[in-house]
Amino acid sequence: MVCAADITRGDSTCKGDSGGPMVCTIEGIFYVMGATSFGSKCGARGHPGVYAKIGAMLPWIKTMQRYD
Repeated sequence: MVCAADITRGDSTCKGDSGGPMVCTIEGIFYVMGATSFGSKCGARGHPGVYAKIGAMLPWIKTMQRYD
């Protein structure tokens, strides 16, 4: 698990966000780093969302892609 928020805008997770991606840009390339798990206050500044690390789920994701 990892906590994260947009410090420039104060955005965070809210109801209905669970399972959605946490993305980061590195040199203009988007990377999915986590999947939304929960947050303490809906979109409130100073209250980051909590995300599951994608690396921990990668074997399961790859297995599910075979069935797509």
